[in-house]
Amino acid sequence: MLSAPEFAFSSPTSGAGPQNTGVSGLDHDADRAIGRDAEVQWTAVAARQDRKLKILAQNPENEGKDLSRTFDDDYRVMTPDQRNAAETARGLHHEAQKRITAHAKGKNWLSSRVAGP
Repeated sequence: MLSAPEFAFSSPTSGAGPQNTGVSGLDHDADRAIGRDAEVQWTAVAARQDRKLKILAQNPENEGKDLSRTFDDDYRVMTPDQRNAAETARGLHHEAQKRITAHAKGKNWLSSRVAGP
């Protein structure tokens, strides 16, 4: 048996990672908190999905891509013009993300922003 001065935690503390103090009571508290948060988040996701399905059931000619979130966190069916605008915006966003990624891979992102004339 180890005496108190000989006891030490064996878990390395180099950088971020899953909590592992070597004391299960402490680790389980964090795990429970993370689990409760995840449960709350997934419950919110399920509630949003249920609401979308109800709206789509009332509008059977539409699909999920036709829905838009409102300012009060509800959903509504977009008009055809609004749907076209949303598709155009998504396409522009996708193209911008591709160009940003290509630029970042080809150059040092910071040096290209700092370099002067």
